[in-house]
Amino acid sequence: MVLGDLEETDPDAITAQRRLAAFVLGEIDRIIATLSRPIAD
Repeated sequence: MVLGDLEETDPDAITAQRRLAAFVLGEIDRIIATLSRPIAD
């Protein structure tokens, strides 16, 4: 899935893309923290 447009020039659209990206990264971190388990060495 591609989120965002690297050629976007509208400041409002760029801000919205950055906010969405920040949310997505937060969700990824939350999922990892909640569901991950150590692997055996």
